[in-house]
Amino acid sequence: MIKDGDLYKRVTVFGRTFELRYGYYVEYERSSGEPIPIYPDFTLTPEYTKNGYPFVTQMQALCPHGKSKFSDGCCVDCKYYHHGDDLIGICTCEKNRLSGRRLVALYSEMLRDRDLFFGAHSNEKATEEAI
Repeated sequence: MIKDGDLYKRVTVFGRTFELRYGYYVEYERSSGEPIPIYPDFTLTPEYTKNGYPFVTQMQALCPHGKSKFSDGCCVDCKYYHHGDDLIGICTCEKNRLSGRRLVALYSEMLRDRDLFFGAHSNEKATEEAI
């Protein structure tokens, strides 16, 4: 039986791996059945590729720069959406891309967190797949 918090799968997209776990998006769903796979909410906790492109899910609402033929479109409908694996991709809109000092600071923080997690002398390497 599937339980809240169980691992659904790991998805590697553009050099980053995300763990998808079973859960509930809103509390009232708990009474309606089994947990479902929960995808990251990149609007609350943004994540970026090493080149500064933001990760998005197909079901995210369009940002102010989004270009879709649908008035109520989602990221998957946007011309800037670049498909990855599963329902996670990246936004290639240059207005949403991190660059310069912000990108260097973010990438340095990611590497520091990886070293803290794996140990500074670990043989683990961050996957650095560029688009």
